This record gives sequence, structure tokens and C-alpha cells, in this order.
Amino acid sequence: MAMSWGQGELFPTANEAEIQRTKFLLGKYKAMTMLMQDFEKFEEELRQVAIDGEAARRI
Repeated sequence: MAMSWGQGELFPTANEAEIQRTKFLLGKYKAMTMLMQDFEKFEEELRQVAIDGEAARRI
């Protein structure tokens, strides 16, 4: 099976759009990891809040 993409050179150069996109994603990385850690740390509480909210909605 042939690959549908390839790298034509050993050290490819990135265009300006790729550089800006990479900088943007790297800038967001710390916030994304902190959000994931908070979610994992408080997942049980968030689940209970959803259950309590549904019970309150039914009242």
C-alpha cells in the first residue's frame, strides 16, 4: 500500500501560515493541558453537578 503523502526533502521548510499555526497551537498548549487536568481532577464533582441540575430541573 502506497502512502498518500510524502516528504520530498530531508529538512523541509515551513511556509509562514504553517509557522503561525504552530505558534498559535503551542501558545494554547499550556491552557489546554491545564483544562484537561482540571477536568480530570474534578470529574466526579462535575458529574454530580449534572445529576443535581437534572434533578432540580424536574422539580
